[in-house]
Amino acid sequence: MNQWGSIGTILLCITLFAACRDTTTVHTERTPRAAETLVTNDSVPHQIMVGPDTLHYSIQLAYKLEEKAKDYTQNDITKIVFTYPQVDSFSATVIMDSVNTLVQDLLLQDMMGEVRYENLEERMTQFLQEYKEHKQEMIEFQLPSSNWVFEMKIDVLLNRPSLVSLRINKLEFTGGAHANSWTNYLTVDLTTGKVVDLKELFIDDFESQLLTISEAAFKRTVNLDADTNLVETHYEFSTGEFMLPPNFSVGTDGLHFYYNPYDLGPFALGAISFEIPYQEILSIIDTSILPLEPIEG
Repeated sequence: MNQWGSIGTILLCITLFAACRDTTTVHTERTPRAAETLVTNDSVPHQIMVGPDTLHYSIQLAYKLEEKAKDYTQNDITKIVFTYPQVDSFSATVIMDSVNTLVQDLLLQDMMGEVRYENLEERMTQFLQEYKEHKQEMIEFQLPSSNWVFEMKIDVLLNRPSLVSLRINKLEFTGGAHANSWTNYLTVDLTTGKVVDLKELFIDDFESQLLTISEAAFKRTVNLDADTNLVETHYEFSTGEFMLPPNFSVGTDGLHFYYNPYDLGPFALGAISFEIPYQEILSIIDTSILPLEPIEG
């Protein structure tokens, strides 16, 4: 083979080698598509990490009835009834005591949220005593009187290794056109024993995105068009713009927001609640506080 032939062979090898390299490059260019697939997978439904219920508790029942009553389930009697969880065991005794103290404080609060009573017995006794005094006054003025009722039930909605979520339902009737009811929620961090504030569940500068998503969910719930100006509706937001309620709970697969009666207008509006699935707010959640995982299947 002459010199020119050798050079030609070398050039041909280089060309073939380059062609092989081009083929490899084309293959590696598929990597961004794989990354895009991962981004898409981030929008699938998520839930709080599944694990065994680590907070072991029993349900307690305490009540007092007027003298003629025999059964606390009766509707035509004066009564004060409490149903609540009591933590019996937990890996950290300090956390167990903290949760039990929190529940006890809820039971002993007055309508203003202040702890007013020494114990549950005192609260129940005082309620019945006030009813008797009221009834006597009605008799003296020859006016009809009705039975009084106060019921409080605390439920455990979520029980995970890192968080426990409580729902507090209260109903009170001491005369008037109708009974009053309230529902409140508390989420407790089981690593600290403290109540979790909404902002602690999110990364910095989350407010704008959360409000936008929440307003859309609220409007869907109450059958308003997405572009409806809330000022033109009968929902009374104090600033004229959408505001989240102070009541929220951490659910298995989303956040739950709840407006009590009178929060957004007259009693006739009733309570209003809506859900935000985690996949809609995944990008702003602090997963160190709210650990999530995709829902299988």
